[in-house]
Amino acid sequence: MLHSIRLFAVRGIALRLHWSFATVVAILPLYYLLKEGLAAALLGIAIVCILLALAALHETARVLTAVRLGAVRREIILMPVGGAPIPGRGLEEPGKDSAVAAVGPLLNVLIAAMLYAFMAWLPGVVFDPADLRNNDTPLTWALVALFQTNVALAIFSLVPAFPMDGGRLLRALLVKTGMPYARATTATAWTGRVILVAMTAAGILTLKPLLVLLPLLLVSAAGEEEAAARAATATKGLLVRHLLPQKPICISQVLRLGDLIPLMLATSQRHFPVTRRGRILGVVSVDDLRREIPKPGGADRSVMAALRPPLEVGPDEPLDDVRRKLENARAPAACVMHRGRLMGLVSQDTLRSLSAILEPGGE
Repeated sequence: MLHSIRLFAVRGIALRLHWSFATVVAILPLYYLLKEGLAAALLGIAIVCILLALAALHETARVLTAVRLGAVRREIILMPVGGAPIPGRGLEEPGKDSAVAAVGPLLNVLIAAMLYAFMAWLPGVVFDPADLRNNDTPLTWALVALFQTNVALAIFSLVPAFPMDGGRLLRALLVKTGMPYARATTATAWTGRVILVAMTAAGILTLKPLLVLLPLLLVSAAGEEEAAARAATATKGLLVRHLLPQKPICISQVLRLGDLIPLMLATSQRHFPVTRRGRILGVVSVDDLRREIPKPGGADRSVMAALRPPLEVGPDEPLDDVRRKLENARAPAACVMHRGRLMGLVSQDTLRSLSAILEPGGE
């Protein structure tokens, strides 16, 4: 899911910046610069830094809670309208889904309460939601900005639309009432689309670009969440062995990338395990060939130049777990191994096609 930029990792949890947040990071200071000048642009940069830090804390709380409850994703994807879906077996249960959704806003409320208690004791603090510059010192300005941003994040994240936490809380409530998980996800996604129309209209009427930009990001993220839920529901209960076709064609490590072109034309196979003396070294996919062959001398390079590390799964693993492993490893395909032997391949393309067929209304 998701086009993002890796920033850094803490204790094995990668922090990534979604392209939509990167867009806001670039646009907000520019908006202030054009509207009010350099001083306002510097203020915008400070606000962006505060927003990034708080969003990171918010999403860290979500991910750590989700991992404890059974999720497999160990990364944080920062988005201006909420975090990325966190896959994990059992997280479709309303109680667990609610816990993951509630922990972020609760953290923001806790931080805001602590800041308020400190500022009530500290002299010289001026609360003015319209203008932070009423505070005379950088310290009081920063404290008020932190307080206001935490309150705003807590409130905005509870809007009942994906990908905000409020959307997940609404879905959990619908599931609790007996609605199937996929249908509850669709209903919540449509709620988000209604909110999109309202926010866009408000942004146009009040001439506020961010109220127009954020809904556009919202509808994209809502669609991703809905698609992920429908795909997981469609393949629920299926194991890897239910997919296994005939054994795939393997290639030797001594081949060149150009040698794979006849194989691509002669077969529908799109992922080729690379072997050495019967051992799987990795996988080379058609996408790797598209990337490497156009380079100077690309066709004459060894297949090892495009090799991806092997991702191995067992034939009795649930397809839902395999999908999450592929997403987390950003791997196009996994090798199905049984007692040291290659039984077949499971690719993201195959899982998407299967989901499209098995989903209600699928072909």
